[in-house]
Amino acid sequence: MRPKLKNLTVNPCKMCMPMGCVHAFYGIARCMTLLHGSQGCSTYIRRHMATHYNEPVDIASSALTEEGTVYGGENNLIKGINNLCRMYDPDVIGIATTCLSETIGEDIEGIIKRYYVQYPESRVKLIPVASGGYMGTQFEGYFQTLYSILQHVEMKKEKHDRINVITGMLSPSDVRIIKDILSLFPIEYILLPDASDNLDRG
Repeated sequence: MRPKLKNLTVNPCKMCMPMGCVHAFYGIARCMTLLHGSQGCSTYIRRHMATHYNEPVDIASSALTEEGTVYGGENNLIKGINNLCRMYDPDVIGIATTCLSETIGEDIEGIIKRYYVQYPESRVKLIPVASGGYMGTQFEGYFQTLYSILQHVEMKKEKHDRINVITGMLSPSDVRIIKDILSLFPIEYILLPDASDNLDRG
């Protein structure tokens, strides 16, 4: 009888950049991720993360088709943002590009500026991340997302006594251990990102 062998590519170490973006945005309170590209990208990442974390993972898509690829996907992206706002009412939407939107050269920053002009009543914060799948692995996507968050979120400039802790691509349990260690000290802290609850609901 042959031994039961396991396929080594079940959970490969290197995935594409948008997966890292989704992981980082999951550590932001009341944040949804919208992948600007074909539906297959969000479906693939959703399935992979749901299998890994053993719980549902929501990822929206602008659902670019042949028409959007040729003429531009701005309308798809704006519809996707409005649908997310209507269905989930998030405070933040992380907009990550994919291979398709990067290849056709979508100007995400420009689209976001036009969105705020078109919908001045919108209170949602839109954070763009350039993350074509061929541009790097999930690790580059993760840290590119953190950089974009710091670039696009207005920070209070007053001095405070808290310390800032930037976490790497850690499991929810690793982040909880960091929080437990920090709680032993008489300090306040800001953890960015903190996926210890969002990706591990028990």
